[in-house]
Amino acid sequence: MDFSENYQCKYNREIQSAHFGGAKPQISLHTVVWYYKSENGEIKRNSFCSLSENTRHDHIGIFAYLQPLFQQISEKLININKVHFLSDEPTTQYRNKNMIFVFAFKFVDILKPSIMTWNFSEADHGKRAPDSIVEQVSNRCYGIQLQVVTEDSFQKIESECSVPNDLKAFKGNMSIHQITWNSNKSNTVLFKTLSCLYCTSSEICSHYHLDEMVVPIRSERIRYSEIYSSSFDKGSSFTDEKSYKRNSRLRCSG
Repeated sequence: MDFSENYQCKYNREIQSAHFGGAKPQISLHTVVWYYKSENGEIKRNSFCSLSENTRHDHIGIFAYLQPLFQQISEKLININKVHFLSDEPTTQYRNKNMIFVFAFKFVDILKPSIMTWNFSEADHGKRAPDSIVEQVSNRCYGIQLQVVTEDSFQKIESECSVPNDLKAFKGNMSIHQITWNSNKSNTVLFKTLSCLYCTSSEICSHYHLDEMVVPIRSERIRYSEIYSSSFDKGSSFTDEKSYKRNSRLRCSG
């Protein structure tokens, strides 16, 4: 997967001042090529491109672009066991603490795998497949699934993906080239200096292990109704309710 260069919109017909004038609206392109094994063991490939007027390239934007694809994969494939991600390594996009949190908790809710890994390639490497999608989109859009991500999707995901305030950045972030997650320890991710295909995701890699990180689970805010019950009758007065709550606090503190 990869972000393409933002596409600058153009008018079909425009006056000279529009051509040399102010900034034109841009569209963000996020491309993904996903491979899966069919029931007969054949490796199949699908190309996917998400477009949006929102040009965010952070963890919220990435999840907004990937969510329609995840839903399609979960509907098409049953009992997903392993999921491997491959992307480049910019810290402003894929390789940061916020993306690690979304990877460990939000991706799992949709895909429900047993094992997940995220592999980071070096700069300007491993981008041939997603770059080819951009070329097809620019020319004809044949054989590619296009998904428009609206502004409402960004706002909804941002409200659902609030990162815990106590989530700390990993000091060796620049050395990470693989992140592994296992359902047996769902709140722990393992970091490796290189991608390892020999060791399983449930064990400490004997070749390229770097460190591990416990991702804190975001606790929901306690609501007023969860503390005080609504056992008053409709005819009860406000004074009686205040007295009941005050006595409840005294009993709890005692």
